[in-house]
Amino acid sequence: MPSENVKRRELGAPVEGLDGVLRDELDRALLKKGDVLFFLWEGWNLDADPPLHVSKDKRYGTWHTGLVHGRKDGKVQVIHAKPGEKVLIEPIDEISFDALFAVRLAR
Repeated sequence: MPSENVKRRELGAPVEGLDGVLRDELDRALLKKGDVLFFLWEGWNLDADPPLHVSKDKRYGTWHTGLVHGRKDGKVQVIHAKPGEKVLIEPIDEISFDALFAVRLAR
């Protein structure tokens, strides 16, 4: 059985400063290509999974995921598939979310 440190390295680790942050407080400069993003909505899916972020007694659950694809014209681009739509790349600011949790994979 692998140790917890090995598992963490294989799966990545939460990104400091992005390990549960409200949309209005998001520092986009901290996002790097390949980061796994968990888009959170207040109160979403909390019966199935624990919240990834809690702020001022509000709980935020994962509704959607994506990957940082890179930057274009200074904007963070995310590759994701909107529910019911095809896979696309668009600026993070065009994706609906209340809070964000990011994981950076080991390299």
